[in-house]
Amino acid sequence: MVIPVRARPLKQDAATELCRHSTTAYLIVRAGVDPAARGAFDVWYETGHLPDAVAALGSADALSDWSNVEENVHISFYMLPNLPAVRSVAAPDSLKGEDRSVQPPL
Repeated sequence: MVIPVRARPLKQDAATELCRHSTTAYLIVRAGVDPAARGAFDVWYETGHLPDAVAALGSADALSDWSNVEENVHISFYMLPNLPAVRSVAAPDSLKGEDRSVQPPL
């Protein structure tokens, strides 16, 4: 999507309205990982976490990789239908029921 450059910033209400009608928004997750655990993290992420997260978030797609800028930082992008959807899953109350019994190998 191309967002036009404006000479002045959008007012908060206008920015919210623009985002509400957007067809795609991304939830971006950054995880610092112990260098000794990178291999185990990759296995956990690909076989356990990613499929569960995509299903739980209702994500249309997800991309992830290791940062080229920061060592041992893993970044994930989850594609959601719009900004309100991102806000609803990123809200602290939405994470209360999260199963924390399976932890990533950090």
